[in-house]
Amino acid sequence: SGKAENGPLSDAWAFLDLHTLADPNGNGVYDAATEERFATNADDLGTLTVNESGTFSITRGSTADYTLVVQTTDSTVDTISGESYGAGVFLKAPAGATMVSPSSTLVNAVMIANPTFTASQASEDVALVLGFTQAQIDAGLDLTTYSAYEDTTGDVDATALAVAMQKSNTEVMAVVKSFASTAKIAGASEAAAFSTAMDAITDVVATKVVNVNNASYAGAASGTVLD
Repeated sequence: SGKAENGPLSDAWAFLDLHTLADPNGNGVYDAATEERFATNADDLGTLTVNESGTFSITRGSTADYTLVVQTTDSTVDTISGESYGAGVFLKAPAGATMVSPSSTLVNAVMIANPTFTASQASEDVALVLGFTQAQIDAGLDLTTYSAYEDTTGDVDATALAVAMQKSNTEVMAVVKSFASTAKIAGASEAAAFSTAMDAITDVVATKVVNVNNASYAGAASGTVLD
């Protein structure tokens, strides 16, 4: 089971993008012949104590090599704002993740760029690049599992972290969508446009990750991915 967030996203498609010899990191698109996809949920008003918005369930079976992908459609809704999210966005997360978001997409991309990285290492480095603190990471912040829309009532630190994550994901996607829009105008498909846009952002993040590992990067909580 998992959840899609940039605001919890309902009515998107979630699937396991299988890794093959031809596509060792997956091809990024749904293949009906070999893969299953499942719609992300809207909130079930009959369960008053649980908000199911953005959740999904996929049976992994014996499949170990995959990327978790959420593809938005014309029907996808940001359930916080109630507004249409827009089609053609492909959010990703590495195998084992339970959260699919702009931040987890960067984690997945950094792992592809650095094949020796574990999901934990990539998550920590991307979190630092995005402006989160080592103390927050040491306290359990993991970009492949963390939800920015859980109830944090009464916990000042948890609320501040959730707001910071919401802001970070929104800023990343604003830049990505701007790049992707330009690529689509130039004739690229939805998948290709988003891939091109995310590649551009990942190049920036990957450079900063190198700096993190060289101990020469000092992140600031107010920073953004392109600062």
